Amino acid sequence: MKKTAGTLKTTQKDKISTVASLELALDLIEEDPNQPRNEFDPVTLQELADTIRLRGVKTPISVHPNLQKDGYFIINHGARRFRASILAGKESIPAFIDSDYTQSDQLIENLQRDNLTPRERVEERGSCQRNWKIGSVCVTTSQFTEFT
Repeated sequence: MKKTAGTLKTTQKDKISTVASLELALDLIEEDPNQPRNEFDPVTLQELADTIRLRGVKTPISVHPNLQKDGYFIINHGARRFRASILAGKESIPAFIDSDYTQSDQLIENLQRDNLTPRERVEERGSCQRNWKIGSVCVTTSQFTEFT
């Protein structure tokens, strides 16, 4: 029998935590200008927009406060969902605010993706060399071990 949250024992329920997302207006959100992933396949983006139009965004994006513009946010994760929501004519998107998100988190996430374009990989490599000391995040991701 497949277990669901409703059939779990009380002791197991205590180990489950839920966090609610909030709806943020799309016009309060900006894409990260330092995000190297900026090429999105227009066909798959439109497919995602069509799905969002029908079903909404099921996985919230992650944002952090924009320190230069009070009340605005910058995307950590979810640029495709953000762009597709705009294409779908949405006015808001479910989001989590993650104030602890750093550029190294972004670097690690992008390097561990296997569908980066060669240009995006080169840009990530340059970012790694410019922004982190030798042997730190670059080695942690196992992508640039030659930097050690």
